[in-house]
Amino acid sequence: MVGYSASEIKKIQLSARDHFQKIFNDHAKLKLQLESEKSELDLRVQELEKREAHNESERKKLSEEIEKVLDSCVLAWVLFLLLTNRPSNQPTKPLPAVELAKAGFEELLL
Repeated sequence: MVGYSASEIKKIQLSARDHFQKIFNDHAKLKLQLESEKSELDLRVQELEKREAHNESERKKLSEEIEKVLDSCVLAWVLFLLLTNRPSNQPTKPLPAVELAKAGFEELLL
């Protein structure tokens, strides 16, 4: 470095050091920010997984409830058909619930 005085060289060194320190500080700050955002995203993932499990459980409960209601409706419909379409002099023959449901579905589909 011919032609530069010691004070000029010192200024250049300080400027380079300050520039490097600024870059280092910015990097550290961005790293902390990214770690914070990652933590927030991890928490959101956990919350969404909990919600998904809860929704699946609720969906299953509702599906079972709907199936029970439909089974009850079919059974009621079959009983209604059996009682209204049976001649009064014909004796009633009890049918198992499964056969009643099948008969009801077949009647509904016809």
